[in-house]
Formats: sequence, C-alpha cells, structure tokens
Amino acid sequence: MSSSNTSQPGSILDVREVLDGMTGEICWSIKAGKGTGTHVSVDVGAKVRRRMRIPNPSLTAEQREFKGECGFIVYSAWRLDGLEEVVGGCWESNEKDGPMLTTLAQLVGRRIEGYELRGPALDLDLHLEGGLIFRIFCDQTDLEEDQNSYSVWKQLKLVSVGPRTKIETMLRRS
Repeated sequence: MSSSNTSQPGSILDVREVLDGMTGEICWSIKAGKGTGTHVSVDVGAKVRRRMRIPNPSLTAEQREFKGECGFIVYSAWRLDGLEEVVGGCWESNEKDGPMLTTLAQLVGRRIEGYELRGPALDLDLHLEGGLIFRIFCDQTDLEEDQNSYSVWKQLKLVSVGPRTKIETMLRRS
C-alpha cells in the first residue's frame, strides 16, 4: 500500500484544531541532539506502531517502534520557561547529556494543559504540568526561503506555520 499526501493553504483554525486535540495529552518522546541543530521533535498522546521500524541507533527502542498520535516539530528558536526562571533553550549545547537535551527531557511525562497562539506571527506557548511553558518563536520571515517555524500534527492532519504566518495543511493518506 502506498502513501500519498495532499497539501493546501490552511488557517489559524487548522492550527487550533490540532492544538485542541493535543491538549490533555502527555509528552512521551523527544528527538533532538547532535546532527539536528536546534530542531526538536516531540511525540504526544497515544503510541502508534510504525509501519516500518526506524533503524536509527540514536533512538530508543520505543522511538524506533512507535510514533505519537500527535505531536510537534520545531524548526525555529524555542525556550523552556519555569515558574520563576528560564530552564533552557535552543542555543545551548545539543551534545549527549548536554544542557539542551537535559532541558528537553523535562517535557517527558508532562501533560499539555493548554496553549496560547500569539500574533501576528503565531508564536506558540505550550503550557505543561508543573508550570512549565515551552515557547516557540516564529523567527522565519523570508518567503523565498519558505522555511517553517513549526509543525503540529494530530493523527493524519499536519499543520505547518511558516514565514509571515503562512499556514499549510497536509492531509496524509495511507
């Protein structure tokens, strides 16, 4: 069976629909580190068995076998804030056991309690259990380069926020 994807322009309603579906779910997997730069991928919600196991030895056995029913990928600047201080951010060392990965590990096991989209760029604040806020800054502005700031997904719907609030929705089919 082959997979095909269809994409189309999206709206803030698409972004909200996916984020609403992630609210109340638990973050269980972080993929980041050396070789990915500042990019971060977070699996959230139910664990869905992959059609094909990923052979990447840098991933855990669970990450090779499963993906999140929903989640998000960050391509732009991000920061994790605590109740009274900055916990860490994207510009720290992403070496194994370094400050970036130690910061991101604090997301694992935490429920997404809510979110805030801040205009006009649609910066995203994900509010997590324990008062943590994962902040994504939409710093991509070059329409010619067309680099996304972040993408969020729930099941087969993927919504990307790109430069100057360009929103694209992709419906993946199996």
